Amino acid sequence: MKNEQVIQLPLNRLTEIPEHLFKVRDDEFMDQLTDSIRSLGVLTPIVVRPEGNVYTTEVFRMFSTDEAVEVTLLCDNCCMKSVVDKFGMKIRTRSVGEEQFRTTVKVCAGPTFYCWVFGAGGKIVIESPIETRNEYREMLQNALNQL
Repeated sequence: MKNEQVIQLPLNRLTEIPEHLFKVRDDEFMDQLTDSIRSLGVLTPIVVRPEGNVYTTEVFRMFSTDEAVEVTLLCDNCCMKSVVDKFGMKIRTRSVGEEQFRTTVKVCAGPTFYCWVFGAGGKIVIESPIETRNEYREMLQNALNQL
């Protein structure tokens, strides 16, 4: 993919995913994997989920040259897992009634971030900043105009 980057992360920035099949371990299996990568290279890409907002900002920035901005999202409760997957366990959320929550996250607003919001099918709403909200609205309108 154009503009694709490999991001090297120190192991201390990674956190385990509960109940996930693969784990980062300091054991014989990990030593064998390390030796294999040294001699053969990476045959299958290794995907990890680092902890906190830094990684998500880097992922969204991979496809955007814009600086990160704080964005407030209003989300249906059913989106909590998706939000935590993207921004980490340490995000702060505030309940909004019985059906929704609000959170403020730091992202590089652009097509990659907007596609993630769109994927929630209207269950995640960009509340602010207004410039980010308007840019998302414009992207949606441009797509509708192509139909």
